[in-house]
Amino acid sequence: MEINFMNSQINRNIIMDENYILAYELGNGEAPLPMRHVSLDLTYRCNNRCNMCFLYGDHLRTHNPIISEIKSRKELTVNEWNFTLIDIWNTGVKEIVLTGGEFFLKKDSVSILRHAKELGFSITVLSNGGLITSDKARKVVQIEPNLIRFSLDGDRETHDKICGVTNYDHLMRSINLLTEEKKAQNKQKPQLAFETVIQKINQDKLHHIVEAAAAKNMSYVVMSNIFFVPCESSASCNTHDEFQKTRGISQSLYNVDVDILHSELEKTRELAAKLGVKFICRMETKKDIENIYYNSNFSYINKCLYPWLMCRINPYGDVIPCTGSSLRMGNVLEQSISEIWNSESYCRFRRKLRDEELFPECLKCNTLSFKGWESWEKAKPKVSSVG
Repeated sequence: MEINFMNSQINRNIIMDENYILAYELGNGEAPLPMRHVSLDLTYRCNNRCNMCFLYGDHLRTHNPIISEIKSRKELTVNEWNFTLIDIWNTGVKEIVLTGGEFFLKKDSVSILRHAKELGFSITVLSNGGLITSDKARKVVQIEPNLIRFSLDGDRETHDKICGVTNYDHLMRSINLLTEEKKAQNKQKPQLAFETVIQKINQDKLHHIVEAAAAKNMSYVVMSNIFFVPCESSASCNTHDEFQKTRGISQSLYNVDVDILHSELEKTRELAAKLGVKFICRMETKKDIENIYYNSNFSYINKCLYPWLMCRINPYGDVIPCTGSSLRMGNVLEQSISEIWNSESYCRFRRKLRDEELFPECLKCNTLSFKGWESWEKAKPKVSSVG
């Protein structure tokens, strides 16, 4: 049932792409409404310190622009988020992602979740699973978001090492609490899934995640490459966004052994098939692995339409183009979403992206690993843009 549901969603979304591809080709930088979905970063605070994180990664220990933002800016209140949700709904958007930082660190995050559900959104929550109490599990299951995706990056030792804190046991307890509540309340939602970022430290530990997924009856496991800016691109990676330096992780994190990783992925796929776990990973051959981790000019697709389809809202109300950017297109406390969506600053950004097809710092964005985005490659601008 889950596979059929996901395929129907993918097919529907690819059909929707036609409208956005047409807008991409027109040349003025405007994009249609409704957006496919909006991601809401409720807070940048987090209880983990994951080594590759663009908020708190190892490469940001000495200088972290996000810490400065957290100290100097005020997060949106619950009422402000609720007002923003109404504004988003009124543009025709039906799907949202609620995340962070850590979603459950935001005070009254469950209240925001409840309001989103009452409006009628299809909701995905992203979490590290370290802060779910019995009370929160009960309330979340009552609300019935569609999906909760939990980060899991290996066995206990590997996962905790990547997280920088003891998290594995807390995560498993959270999954147990939600599963027990679903049974007690006779609910099918939320579905639960694991997502994994593949890096050197977990290149031979991926099969443990499938084992955990089978044991916990998770809906699926998705694995993608670590998001990094290749060293060769570092000189040009801040041309459009000063915050892109937050993706400049150490090469030691992503210099995987191609043979080891390929063997582990084959083992993981076989185990997933044996255990009946839906497994999603774009990397299938050694060449796939070599390209994504060692070919600095390689990307899964040759252009990005994300800013024509989706956006993010950060904890302070800034509308930003994507997860890899901190450029501010406007603020929801000052303008409506529809006003921001086709503002001159947004249109200028889209024109620049379309002219370059992909910014150098975007080549290894793991969002681009979704196979459904292949339809974007047929988009060909018909009109040359103006500044």
